[in-house]
Amino acid sequence: MKVFAVIVTYNGMKWIEKCINSILNSTYLINTIIVDNGSTDGTIEFIKNGPLSNNLILQKNNLGFGAANNIGIRHALKMNADFIILFNQDVYFENNLVQDLVTEMTNQKSFAILSPIHINANHKIDSLFLSYIKSNKEIMGDYLTQKNKNIYSVSFVNAAFWCIDAKWIKKIGGFNPIFFMYGEDNNICNRLRYFGGQIGVCTKLYITHDRENRVLTNVHKKLIFKTRLRNKLFDINNSSPLLSGIKFIFLNFFSTKSISFLISGIKQIIFYLKNKKYRKLQYEESAFL
Repeated sequence: MKVFAVIVTYNGMKWIEKCINSILNSTYLINTIIVDNGSTDGTIEFIKNGPLSNNLILQKNNLGFGAANNIGIRHALKMNADFIILFNQDVYFENNLVQDLVTEMTNQKSFAILSPIHINANHKIDSLFLSYIKSNKEIMGDYLTQKNKNIYSVSFVNAAFWCIDAKWIKKIGGFNPIFFMYGEDNNICNRLRYFGGQIGVCTKLYITHDRENRVLTNVHKKLIFKTRLRNKLFDINNSSPLLSGIKFIFLNFFSTKSISFLISGIKQIIFYLKNKKYRKLQYEESAFL
């Protein structure tokens, strides 16, 4: 099985050495594609001076997370990848992780995406990751009774680390370019579920996502509102996107009494009306690739 890792870097000097060492020390051969989004902190020079220098694809400008990953995914597919692993520049993993994931993906063919448990820099379960998997009550119940299965099906897990079956990427395509950063992984999971694919979490496997738990500022809250609204508008599973988007705006306005949220919501409605072609494209095979 040919496994390709796609890593998008942007001013990642704080983490890139550990990230690359995870790849080099893997017990399973990983073909690596690094797409740099115009780093200026020495990340490019560090990679060029290392063993993965020939695997680097440079971008003059920051294309965003999704568009840069699409470049790497296209290269992996041209090289006949069986599985594509997407992971952040601030992620590290144990030597045998990829071997174990490939085994699970091979044995569990109904899963299009598998992700390990995400541990943060403080060696605790990442708080955002935990909020995503809490939607599966079976996981939480089994955790309390210590009856963990290998894999649990979830509706979403963030793309800090995904192992994807290449057959599914060919079917549903890559990341929607309307999402520069944040929300692109929600959108692709929505499309995956629409086409019948499953997303799974491997509870016996772990990666370290080297970030601290975030405190939500007003800026973050507005970004979350914008991202969630845009996902509602472009959700392939939503038969009435405009109606649900307007409802979402007014529910948030009545709960926050914030004019800025209302204005932001109206801007997203206008954005949706101008970019409806991207919603239609989601139904096409190999969309956005």
